[in-house]
This record gives sequence, C-alpha cells and structure tokens, in this order.
Amino acid sequence: MSAGTAGAAAGYPLWRWYAALVGGLAPILLGGFLASAAADRLIFAGWALAAGALYVTVLHRTFLAAKPMVRRGAPLAVWLGAAALFALLAHRHWEELTLGFTALMPVGAAG
Repeated sequence: MSAGTAGAAAGYPLWRWYAALVGGLAPILLGGFLASAAADRLIFAGWALAAGALYVTVLHRTFLAAKPMVRRGAPLAVWLGAAALFALLAHRHWEELTLGFTALMPVGAAG
C-alpha cells in the first residue's frame, strides 16, 4: 500500500495525510539543512534525513492504525525525540553554529 492510499484505505481524506506529512517533515528538514549549512557539519543533514525517514515511516504506520490516540501520539513522540537529539547536537556543535549563523546574518544585525 502506498503512502497516499494509507489514509484513503482507512477511511480518512488524503489531505490529512499530506497535512501531517508536510507539517511534521518540513521543520525537520529545514532545521537540519539550515544548521548543516551554518555549522558546516554534515551531521545535521544526516540527522534531518534520519529523523525525517523515521517520522514518515511512523506516520504511515499510524495512519493505518484504527485508534486515533495512537495516530496522534506516535508521530508526536518521534518528533519530540528528534527535537531532543537536535538539541544535543546543537549543544555539542554550539561554537560552529554560532559562527555560522553570525556569518549568515546581514551586517549590523549581529548587534
């Protein structure tokens, strides 16, 4: 069963699937790729790809689940776990992130 038919097969409109997909995946990918560009570290891009793949997999599985609480809770738990791991990575590479974001800011915005 493809990702697009998961919601339709369970009786849910497809817009719910795509809204949950874009709403959860966009912040993960944007945050990881932006941090990777600023810090010049590939570990943030790897985090974004791994967290995004895990989020999509769990989201697909939970859209097939019959219980609404499982459908809401599992992707949220994955998203919060990914955010905690991102915070750990940001703490470890804080100096590179600070230098990178300062370099990307317009002149005068750094204070």
